[in-house]
Amino acid sequence: MTLLFVDASVWLASLNMKEAHHSKVRSFFTKTLSEGAAFGIPDLCLLECVVSLARSGVPVKEALKVEPKIRAIVERVVPLAEVLSQAIEIGAKLRLRGADAIYAACAKQDNALLVTLDREVIDRCSWARSPESL
Repeated sequence: MTLLFVDASVWLASLNMKEAHHSKVRSFFTKTLSEGAAFGIPDLCLLECVVSLARSGVPVKEALKVEPKIRAIVERVVPLAEVLSQAIEIGAKLRLRGADAIYAACAKQDNALLVTLDREVIDRCSWARSPESL
């Protein structure tokens, strides 16, 4: 079973039909799930997704429903404390933003790929891929 760490940009694109990458991301999830892939996230991802939806105008009650939906899909939720030291080192070396360094550390720790829509992360992190490349 392949483990893929999926960042908030991908989850959010899958939830928003108006998002430019919505169709590509939905295809990615359909394809990788049918191939038996498993998904991982840092616990930060749950916060990012719910808060981003609420900030964009989704009613709070609806935004809060996203957390259990994502938890039901993912195999592994990594607590921030588990990867913080590694995230600090990776973030500094690769010059990533804080949250991106957390995702990168989670994937690296588990010898997994990081799936993201963030071109900067893909360019700086050798184990990061876009959804359409998988």
